[in-house]
Amino acid sequence: MGVLEAVGSRFGRLNILDNDAAYNKSIPYQDLDGLSQQEWDRIIAVNLTGPMGMIKAVAPVMKAQGQGRIVNISSVAG
Repeated sequence: MGVLEAVGSRFGRLNILDNDAAYNKSIPYQDLDGLSQQEWDRIIAVNLTGPMGMIKAVAPVMKAQGQGRIVNISSVAG
């Protein structure tokens, strides 16, 4: 059973999605070459691709219900 099915089964509906996951790696400006493509890809996957995937997953459920809320949380590190 997936997350959406588990929420629906337990609560009967999905009212809110709180996207609050983040990953960052401090790279000094003087060492921008120290930021590898692999590390950049991980940062983008966690901070952008993950939340978008969750939004796309819950949007049809919320539309079918006629309502729902999506909250995306970020930080000054972004």
